[in-house]
Amino acid sequence: MRGYAIHSARRLRLLRCLVAIIEEFICTKEFSMLIQQLHWWEKTVEYKFIAWSKLKFDAIPLDGNLEQAGDALFSNENNEFFLIEFKKKKDKKHIEKELIKFDDYNVALTKIKNHKFNRCHFVVYGGIFTNIETKEKLGFGLAFEHYIDFIASENKKILGSSYYDEYKFFEKYAIKSKDFFEYLKFFCSLKKGKDSYSSSRSPFANALAVTKDGIAVSLNELISTSPKLQMALNVPEPTIQPEKPTIERTIDGPSW
Repeated sequence: MRGYAIHSARRLRLLRCLVAIIEEFICTKEFSMLIQQLHWWEKTVEYKFIAWSKLKFDAIPLDGNLEQAGDALFSNENNEFFLIEFKKKKDKKHIEKELIKFDDYNVALTKIKNHKFNRCHFVVYGGIFTNIETKEKLGFGLAFEHYIDFIASENKKILGSSYYDEYKFFEKYAIKSKDFFEYLKFFCSLKKGKDSYSSSRSPFANALAVTKDGIAVSLNELISTSPKLQMALNVPEPTIQPEKPTIERTIDGPSW
């Protein structure tokens, strides 16, 4: 057993080194230039965001049952939240793909546009950037937009990017936990198939609920661990218990 433990520890150290190398390469200009000749996916955007924002995977702070961890986040009045959704790129195809997730997208557009807390909701997507002044090709990067601007296609200029902004860019849009709960309840109620939130067919895939302090959890997991939110949305309890792929931000980069 001791030999097996040593072997497993070596494999774990090797895996950690490999992940660190990949994360470091993703942040380089060489990667940005290379991606211009390749194809990127939604997951590429998500991984790039994690590397850029200095997030690390960790366990959610937990004082009680895992099944109620989401409620614990909401009950902490000091928590401030914002919501991030990852998309491959911004074009007609991906905007339409998002709109069909609503029961009635025309109604949804109007309601989201008029909601007082809509500025806490972002879309992060990939693109090839060029310096406007020097015309220098900067390579692959991330664009940040408010969700309503993404689906309505109204703004011609992006709100922020991984080239010119830092992670704290999002923090100024964070809202109080009770207000975030209200926005989530409102937003999720507009979606088709909300009953399937704990499955692979969930309409809330590739979305992160993030606190101003840097704790992040997928929207699927947040619903799965919040009986209050399940009751508000009138959806059944999840049949599969959540794991712990939550994220915590660290200034120093990857930590093990």
